[in-house]
Amino acid sequence: MKLLVDRVAGRAGARGTAIYTSSYALGSAGSFFLTGVVDAALGWRPSFTASGIAPLLAIAALTLLPAASGSRRATPAVLDFRPVLRDRALTAYVLAFAGNIWEVSAVRAWFVAYLAWTLSLPGNDLPLPALAVISGLASLAGFPVSVAVAELTLHHGRGVIVATCLTSVLVCLALAATAGGPTLLVLPLLVLAQITSIADAGALSSGAVAAADPARRGTALAAYAFIGYTAAFAGPVAVGIALDLFGGAGGAMGWTAAFATMALGSTAAAWAMRSVRR
Repeated sequence: MKLLVDRVAGRAGARGTAIYTSSYALGSAGSFFLTGVVDAALGWRPSFTASGIAPLLAIAALTLLPAASGSRRATPAVLDFRPVLRDRALTAYVLAFAGNIWEVSAVRAWFVAYLAWTLSLPGNDLPLPALAVISGLASLAGFPVSVAVAELTLHHGRGVIVATCLTSVLVCLALAATAGGPTLLVLPLLVLAQITSIADAGALSSGAVAAADPARRGTALAAYAFIGYTAAFAGPVAVGIALDLFGGAGGAMGWTAAFATMALGSTAAAWAMRSVRR
């Protein structure tokens, strides 16, 4: 992201940041989809090989970057988050992103397991493609939605982010309430959860870049990424703990607790965005 904001400024930079972050959904979804297809056709070993190609392409793409703007002065590299986190507006975006990515990672990590359990229940079996492919396609749908939410936020403010977060909370709570229900009800809600969970990611990153002090932007983005992706690790783990505490993956109560735990992420994100003064 730092490479991007050093090369694109103003509204174009805000849109570029939103598209960049939304592209995470695109790459992640493409990974699920590709590995699902390759695994179904050739087995699990070739699926890992296929997944390893994209990072090599990313390294090659770095050579195509233009030079950074000459107007940006280099500052000493000091990894000290304290000055950055004293900025209440930026801290709100950092916390909101942490809540967002908590939910995004948890939904993606547990999507296939929950759908497989739902299909195993009496009367719930449906002829579906490979479950990883379904997960990938659902994630792909989140990319244009994330870009659209970021654009709406540019025009209408942070209220769009809050509304998106609350929508995602409602979807997670609906999944919690319908745990063990019919596949024709659960599957659309799962797909919707994949979309709503990532929908505000682009807007949050764009807002964080705008809120950061240009002199400390590198440190600000490091804090944003470090705290956010720490939450991305913690989210699926917390969901697994909740699942075990309430009866395990073989019972509806466990999955109810799991989706309620996922909902905590967007709840925190909405609270963080509401706390920011205009």
